Amino acid sequence: MARMIPATVSDNTVSSAERKLFALFQAQLSPGWTVLHSLGVASHAKKPWAEIDFVLIGPDGVYCLEAKGGGVSRHNGIWQFTDRYGNISTKLEGPFEQVGSASAALYRFLTEHCRAFQGFVGYGVMMPDIVFQEEGPDIELDVVYDATNAERSMQEYIGRLAAYWRKRLKRKGCVLSPNECNSVLDALRGDFDFHTPLSRVAQDVCDELLSLTTEQYKALDTMQENPRCIIKGGAGTGKTLLAAEEARRAARENKRVLLCCYSPNLAAFLKCAVAEEKIEIESLHQLMYRYISASSLTSSLPNAEEHYLFEVGYPQTCLEALTQLDDFRPFDTLIVDEAQDLMLDTYLDVFDVLVKDGLERGTWRFFSDPKQNVFKGIQQGIHERLKRYYPAIATLHINCRNTRPIAVNAALLCGLAPDDVARAGGPEVEMYWFRDRSHERRMLSKFVNRVLSEGLRPEQITILSPYRLAGSVVAHGIDCPRSVADITASGSPVCGCIGFSTISGFKGLEGDVVAVVDLNQLLSPEMTSFVYVAASRPRVLLSVFIDEQSRSDFEQRSREFGEQVAVVS
Repeated sequence: MARMIPATVSDNTVSSAERKLFALFQAQLSPGWTVLHSLGVASHAKKPWAEIDFVLIGPDGVYCLEAKGGGVSRHNGIWQFTDRYGNISTKLEGPFEQVGSASAALYRFLTEHCRAFQGFVGYGVMMPDIVFQEEGPDIELDVVYDATNAERSMQEYIGRLAAYWRKRLKRKGCVLSPNECNSVLDALRGDFDFHTPLSRVAQDVCDELLSLTTEQYKALDTMQENPRCIIKGGAGTGKTLLAAEEARRAARENKRVLLCCYSPNLAAFLKCAVAEEKIEIESLHQLMYRYISASSLTSSLPNAEEHYLFEVGYPQTCLEALTQLDDFRPFDTLIVDEAQDLMLDTYLDVFDVLVKDGLERGTWRFFSDPKQNVFKGIQQGIHERLKRYYPAIATLHINCRNTRPIAVNAALLCGLAPDDVARAGGPEVEMYWFRDRSHERRMLSKFVNRVLSEGLRPEQITILSPYRLAGSVVAHGIDCPRSVADITASGSPVCGCIGFSTISGFKGLEGDVVAVVDLNQLLSPEMTSFVYVAASRPRVLLSVFIDEQSRSDFEQRSREFGEQVAVVS
């Protein structure tokens, strides 16, 4: 059985003769033959483009075959071809001249582009529906296949064709080896795979995700019409973008604005992105410490563990400091991003003083994602306190950061309902299962090198781990020509370096390509929260490295995800 390329007849092939001959070639030629169906020739001497119906490549040579179905006639030098429906097409050029000039072009191409080719190119004309017996100076009956050949094997016709061309071209001893046949095949219709480099994909995805959605404009309208608002939304729905835009809008109305968040790295990012004099941007704990220092009350802070110091010591001392500072004036507008990490009574007491007219009658906007509670900042019943101030509530559903594959897989890894709808397509999420740290490091190195080879800059790649650098798989570096920079403290990329950060340190930020490493115990609440944050950081490509021993955890999360999808559907 011959090898057919393509393996089946295209649906676009309307010629019944070509379909019939395709089946005969496939069934009757020996395995040493390869048959190309419908080969284009761009180097034709007379035409900008020509097409050869069949090209046969085998030990007996290379042959171009022209197939003509239905009736064939010539009147006053004009060739006429009648199909089975009675439709007539005309050509000045007959099938012998047509295939002869195409085979000459193919021979020139092979001698120029296939050094291993030492054979010849012959041609034939196949008219399976009629008996063709016309003779003439432009007709070669020795190369014709017609209805009289139907009872004979196709192999016999090719043998007759080969004998004719060996004699005519004086190439009696010419035989193509399997290697030469493969070289001809590679030259004429070799396989190739030119995919869009990841750097181009990244640019296209970022362009698609850049603009505000109708949903976000509605949220801005809600804030315009209501002094107190809670904006809820999943990761990537644009809460930080809206918080920054609302801060600018309030500043343009000559209001003093405080834009506050939990993460110092996010605050630093916002300071670079929002350059307005009347907007003060700070993480809450840095802001509280600044007020405490300004009132010389740092010595009053309790000597306690960090979580108690942050949640009790700072707020209590800050409230005292604000009463002592003569130059303190409450802000006209309070905007809180990452509000889910700041939902404690002690923090709300501070916000109550920071905003003019307090939380009850003042102007404030809280942006919150309850799923993203990495720092366990939501206190039981705290939302009831906020609701007493009658805020308007807007909910964001459309994911403007992540591609569809990233958004879906982030939900799957956490067993969450996929309630965010990503707008852009992109590369599939890559999941790697490691046996041990050495195995994880090898896979991570291979991944990073591949991404770099596709044109991305090192600073477009961020490695996130639940652990600090010393406790991560990157502790001893990776096998890569670029160095890894620990950006946990700043969140800012370092030019020429691949970034590494703890997941907590990268909270609220984003990157083009994110590799989440050192994942295990996926069912623990803390790891679930980490995974949700980390997996929703990338804009373009997400890769996840999970301990092999956590496969059962992943399967359970997959079942939970399926149940959530069923409920949503």
